[in-house]
Amino acid sequence: MTRASFGLAALLLLASCAKEWAAPGGRPCKEEGGCPYPFSCDMTSQACRYCPECFTVLSSSDGGTRSDGGGMRPDAGPDGPPPEAWRPMASAGAPPPVAYAASTWTGSELILVGGQVAGQDLPGAAYRYDPARDAWSSTTASPEAGRSFAACVWTGRALILVGGGTPLELTLPDAMGRWRPLPAEPTQRNGALAVWTGSEVVVTGSSAANEGEPLLDLYDPSLETWRSSTPATGSVRRDRAVMVWTGTEVLVWGGGIVGGGDEGGLRFDPASGMWRAMTTAGAPPTRPDAVAAWTGDRLMIWAGDVEAPGGLYDPATDTWAAIGTPVRFTGARAVWAGRGLAVVGGTQGLRQRDVGGSVPVELVDKLGTVVALPAFGSPTEGHVLQWTGSELLLFGGASMMPGRPAMGASLGGRLRIP
Repeated sequence: MTRASFGLAALLLLASCAKEWAAPGGRPCKEEGGCPYPFSCDMTSQACRYCPECFTVLSSSDGGTRSDGGGMRPDAGPDGPPPEAWRPMASAGAPPPVAYAASTWTGSELILVGGQVAGQDLPGAAYRYDPARDAWSSTTASPEAGRSFAACVWTGRALILVGGGTPLELTLPDAMGRWRPLPAEPTQRNGALAVWTGSEVVVTGSSAANEGEPLLDLYDPSLETWRSSTPATGSVRRDRAVMVWTGTEVLVWGGGIVGGGDEGGLRFDPASGMWRAMTTAGAPPTRPDAVAAWTGDRLMIWAGDVEAPGGLYDPATDTWAAIGTPVRFTGARAVWAGRGLAVVGGTQGLRQRDVGGSVPVELVDKLGTVVALPAFGSPTEGHVLQWTGSELLLFGGASMMPGRPAMGASLGGRLRIP
């Protein structure tokens, strides 16, 4: 085939595909939202017409309502393909409808530990979910009573559970696993946050002790020792802050400052033990209860207990960029999902955010554009949210609204985002 004939064949193929793709155009419709994306109903001719710009990209401040553009754009980003519908997780062998559990991803399994059911701490085993097999299993019971608002990390060989009690290690030489206690943490923390650096577990969070407690505690599993670190500026422990690992540094930002002090962001290098302050130029207003994630090259901040735009922080240049329009909600869960920050649930004042009685699920890109993903389950907070590399896993949670049940084990779900 010559280059000219190949080009002609390609054009014919593209024209054929475009015609087939546009087939819904011109079909009768009677109301807005009566046509599939990217077609909108022309109310004058009562026919579907191609109009992707008619579809609204929702702001999370809209509370999930649909504007007069004709429908919600179902794609997972301004230029992304649509996500699939939620699929239920298997219910056989699943934990009860737990809230505020610690969770981690091993690379192939989601592991849940502890949490609350009906306001009571859940004692017993860790629960393992394998999305490839859509199957749950559980380990032997842990040596300690249940706990909630704890944190855990996966080191590559073991799960380490911190906060709210004696640190524990869970190895998985077999299906039942093996638990053992670890040396006591220097600081007993509530609402613990933890990251794994590749050699140490870094823990922060508020504590019930004196204001002079260290900002970070670090545990080295190879030496089975703890060390603590606080910046020389004297910044004290923070309540409901965010923390991420960049690959070389720990970034801590926001939170309610116990005893006052600097609310700006901080950078810590575990290798050198050195602290640095993030620039405040262009930074979004600090606040507690924000959600955050490491995007691969930026710290992304969104929402929280102050109405404010989000922010992107670049540690390579020590610069901030404001993103999106001001929003305010707390209690959400978020995880970086490849093309954006997946944000689930949350509370606005005394009212849980919901979309038609379901928990809202949104994807926020680096520009602050918010796209509504399919909603799921009952409005909740304290759920487990995990990104596997190809899909979101959502499980459990507690409803704060009278008369509304929490998501149960049978309502754990998974959403593939291409």
